[in-house]
Amino acid sequence: MDFWNRVEILRKQCRTTYRQLAAIMDVSETTVSSMRRAGTEPRAGDAVKNARE
Repeated sequence: MDFWNRVEILRKQCRTTYRQLAAIMDVSETTVSSMRRAGTEPRAGDAVKNARE
């Protein structure tokens, strides 16, 4: 399973919107959308920081 599929599953389980996810990641909603479409993953350090929140 790729990163964004897992994020989608967890996002739904936590009832989090993409707007909330973008705020956690400290990026815009547009950035999250662009990353999803391109299949780009955040840097490892950023992903770990976001996972703790």
